[in-house]
Amino acid sequence: MNMWGWIQRQWQEWSLRNSILVMLVPWLERGDADAVAALIPALKQKLRHFPALIVLDRARHHLHDALKLNASRIAPRRIVLFAHPTDAHDGFAVNAANDVDITVLRADWWMGGSPATIDLLVAQVCDGASVLRQSRWSDAVTNWISFDGSIDEYLGSDVGRECWTHVAEGVVGATVNGSNLASVTMRVHRVFVDELITVHDRKNYSAGDTINLCNLERALQLLVNSEENP
Repeated sequence: MNMWGWIQRQWQEWSLRNSILVMLVPWLERGDADAVAALIPALKQKLRHFPALIVLDRARHHLHDALKLNASRIAPRRIVLFAHPTDAHDGFAVNAANDVDITVLRADWWMGGSPATIDLLVAQVCDGASVLRQSRWSDAVTNWISFDGSIDEYLGSDVGRECWTHVAEGVVGATVNGSNLASVTMRVHRVFVDELITVHDRKNYSAGDTINLCNLERALQLLVNSEENP
């Protein structure tokens, strides 16, 4: 590879790594059972330098309004989303704001304010696949990875919170480091396998590792992407 080609490749990799966004959308209706809200403090601490992180605790008119929360100037090409589906599975639930009467982040919300299309959405969301398989999302998201069922995260102990924080951090790392949809999917798969091994070897059953094992295995079985048939 000549010098110009090497520079182009480095620039492309830098641009990709710096156009990744982690978005956490807690939902007041879940109350103390909101796993997204529970993960916010740890993820803020672990990801305080990279990549960009937004806590969307109140609705904004569209994605580019939300980006102002961390003064981001680069439209994200990849997004890691921690959120909840609405009961109707027509989008992701969000708390309404006094000046923004939105309670659902539908497909058009992600395109508002800019024509940019998201290359990859990794949705750590219960039944996220049922939302993203709807045809309207193809205009907003080119590729996606999510779950074809409910993700149960046991956060009732320090061990449980540590387990699912590791998973969340690993999913972000997989999104950053994977070269394409298949690569990111395999890396996310490996995150769950690695955590299964950790929990199995630890065997802290009194702190909930039996539940963690079951929940990790179920999540692994439910992992799907946009190239798989429903």
